[in-house]
Amino acid sequence: MYKKTSVTTVLIILSFFAIAVASRFAYSQPVRNSDFGFENDMEAEKVAERKLDAILSPQNAVKEKSADYEKTRETLLPSDESHVKMSLSDFENMRKELATIRDRKKLLQGPAVVPGSSEYTGKAVKGALRLKLRLSVTLGRPEKWKTVPLVGDKVVLAKVTADGNPIAVSRKNSYHVWMTKKAGEAVIDMELLVPSHGPRGSTEYDFLIVKTPVTKFSCYFPVHGLEPRLTASVKSSSTSQESGTLFSAVLRPTAKIHLVGFKDLGEDKESRAKVYTENLNLLSIEEDALELFTVIRYTILYSGTKAFNILIPEGMSVVSADGRGAFRYALEPAEKGTLLRGETAFHIRNNYEISLRLKREVKNHEKAFKVPLPSCMDVERESGWLGVEVPGKLKLEERTAKNVQAVDVRQLPENMIRSAVSPILRAYRYHSADAEIIIFAKLLPEIEPSSGSIDRVRAFTKVTDKGNVITEMRITLRNRLRHSIALKLPEGADIISSMLDGQPLNLSRSKEGILLPLKRSAGFERLKPFTISVVIENRTDRSGWFGTSSLNLPSVDLPVSSLVWTVYLPQRNTYSALESDIGYQKYAGRVSWHQPAFTSAPARGTGMGDSGNILRQMTAAGHSSAAGAMPVRFAIPKKGKRLDYARYWIEAGKPVSLKFSYLRSWLNIPAMLFLVLFIAFGIFTALTGFSSKRKIVAGTTLLIISGTCAYLFYGINTALSGIVPGIIAAGVYKNWLNLVIAYGSGVTERFLKIEKEKKQWKFKRIVRHAILFAGFVIFGTMFFNNIVRLLKLLIFRALEG
Repeated sequence: MYKKTSVTTVLIILSFFAIAVASRFAYSQPVRNSDFGFENDMEAEKVAERKLDAILSPQNAVKEKSADYEKTRETLLPSDESHVKMSLSDFENMRKELATIRDRKKLLQGPAVVPGSSEYTGKAVKGALRLKLRLSVTLGRPEKWKTVPLVGDKVVLAKVTADGNPIAVSRKNSYHVWMTKKAGEAVIDMELLVPSHGPRGSTEYDFLIVKTPVTKFSCYFPVHGLEPRLTASVKSSSTSQESGTLFSAVLRPTAKIHLVGFKDLGEDKESRAKVYTENLNLLSIEEDALELFTVIRYTILYSGTKAFNILIPEGMSVVSADGRGAFRYALEPAEKGTLLRGETAFHIRNNYEISLRLKREVKNHEKAFKVPLPSCMDVERESGWLGVEVPGKLKLEERTAKNVQAVDVRQLPENMIRSAVSPILRAYRYHSADAEIIIFAKLLPEIEPSSGSIDRVRAFTKVTDKGNVITEMRITLRNRLRHSIALKLPEGADIISSMLDGQPLNLSRSKEGILLPLKRSAGFERLKPFTISVVIENRTDRSGWFGTSSLNLPSVDLPVSSLVWTVYLPQRNTYSALESDIGYQKYAGRVSWHQPAFTSAPARGTGMGDSGNILRQMTAAGHSSAAGAMPVRFAIPKKGKRLDYARYWIEAGKPVSLKFSYLRSWLNIPAMLFLVLFIAFGIFTALTGFSSKRKIVAGTTLLIISGTCAYLFYGINTALSGIVPGIIAAGVYKNWLNLVIAYGSGVTERFLKIEKEKKQWKFKRIVRHAILFAGFVIFGTMFFNNIVRLLKLLIFRALEG
């Protein structure tokens, strides 16, 4: 039993090994083309080159040994004492012969056979090609036999001559070869007959040749409209003549010629061609026209056809229609458009392509239109792709899509994407001729892009006690094309002075506002900025004891990258911060995904983000560029309350307004005392209202509101200052003083009565007394500090008022 199992196992292993070897052998065979029945071109060419190398390589690679010296006479070896006597002429001949032998030993022998050029000329006859071949070779190694390959052995040789003399030919390794001892250049002329092969409907010629650096092929076919193809051709041409087609080609160095042509089949009464089409449509929607580029790919089975009828949609005109095989067409009116009747000079089968270019003029895009898709007549099945591109400024909207499927643009055939001149916005796939797509194209409004922007605006405003407002506005920009900028002033404002880099400006008015003339910036790639300085006078309401006020800055018809506005206000008031539709903006710095290689930290002193605040950089620029260039010098006051506002990116034509609140300075002390009293009253109400919940709630609410207001307007010191008076008032009201005095008078007696025992001074008692002592010290220090600060604040505010 064990032996049977072992034998069975061995047989199974051998079977698997045989299957693996057979599979490897099967996959090592050259690939066959199922449509034509010949070997794959690349693989077949490699096989042909190996066969040719098997003939040339061995004889070219072997190093030739010099020929042995031919003994023409018997050599006599003289004895030591004897002498040989010979004539001088014989001695000279012997020396020359020995020198020749030595030279031949030193001479490096070249290759035996070197093919030079080959030229094939002839014409096609029934069932074969009749060619004449002229092959030039260079032969080396004299007096040695050499094997010269001529042409593949599947070719019939009718005549072979070398330099005009007939030669004998043999066969070796699938080639006709010539065995010779001849040396030097030789020209071999041959007359060949190459049989044809291939499936019905096509003519093919396939034979081995000698691989030469220069290979030319020329053949005449007695059929019109043929377009033969040579697989190894670098340049080829087909020329129609009176009774046929002349095909010429220049081939790259190759060991095989594979010629494929088309043969006129004629009408086949027994079989009918089955035609299938795939259309590649690229629709280009422009502002004034629709252009459709279509490539129709035909697949023709069972038989050939020479008629190609295409229905062109109504309204589309045919700009061009091209195809191979002497394609010609005629246009006929049809019920649903125009019928294009195309015809070739001979019947076509397998694959065929027709390229169409259609066009339709469009006057108005403000309406929907149906995508014009051409339809092929008399076909079994029609499918296709559609890509829509918009070279102009149009917006597309899909209204209707029937029997089509929207696909991603990346799914379109590669040649469609390469042919597009603009990005393809929509892509579709359809599988029937009744596909319908309705698209609405809307012309987008044309907005002229801004030719520039303002780098920065630096503004200084002085407000007097009487309400007079003087503003200096410094505009720094770079200009390439603009002639002027428009400045729209606030109501009631007038321009006192205007300067351009220290030179006076002549202003003019238009509908847009005051026009400031510009100059062109110096520089080519990096334009240099210049500064326009404008002084504006205006008025605002005279400030009272308290209230709000606003300031307006003129608008510019260019976007502004950054703005810094400094306002100087009278000192007698207390002011809030400047407010606008956008809050104060601070430059935080630069962010980049790229880490510079030269440093690990951002460089200091470069860019606007070094200080973190736009105000610090633009203040210096504002005081330097045009500070002293105005006819009316604007002296920035050193005294007064200074408020600053900064922001980024202001849209063109948008004015900037600032608002602020003010309060007379002498009103601060009554307001502070008022808030302190409210805080004290709140604490008093909360502490004395233990018997009434309403008093506790009312006192706590009053304390929170007044304390918050005091903290927001005057700081923490004012908020804490009302706590102590409230506690004192509550203690007086509750007679806490008498209780404290009574408690204090009995401290001595209680202390004397305490029994001084060690157990009374435990750790917990020590900690408790330490905490109480620290609390009294901290609270007393804070209370004393707040009292001193309050007195100091009241005294200095009174002096300022």
